[in-house]
Amino acid sequence: MMKRVDAGLPPTAEDKIDDQTGTVIASAGTGALSGEYSVDRAATLRIRNGSGTDGVCADAQTVLESMGYKNFDLGNADNFDYEKTIVVYKDPAMEDAADQIVEAFGLGKAVEDDGDYLFDSDFLVIIGADWKI
Repeated sequence: MMKRVDAGLPPTAEDKIDDQTGTVIASAGTGALSGEYSVDRAATLRIRNGSGTDGVCADAQTVLESMGYKNFDLGNADNFDYEKTIVVYKDPAMEDAADQIVEAFGLGKAVEDDGDYLFDSDFLVIIGADWKI
């Protein structure tokens, strides 16, 4: 490891994340991990395509998997007229996690559900037309 560091390389060739805690043990410097995320590994995420662009849900899932999330339900939103990506949460205790998702996406907004959204997961992620990842 020190030879890599002395050569100006990241300490490891691959990102390493503790499977139990979600803590980043080592980063290969790829930029895929922008920081440590406190992830509830049992959290469920419903990802919906609100833009009409093929593949956006799978792209979002990839980002969320890099954060440590594992439980997904992908599909289309009720329409394709969403301008902005939103991460909706029901429980105020999930606000920080929703903000981390927005940060990992590099766009969007975290919104507490006021009863306007119907979902039975911990998070509802609606991908809007702003999705550029």
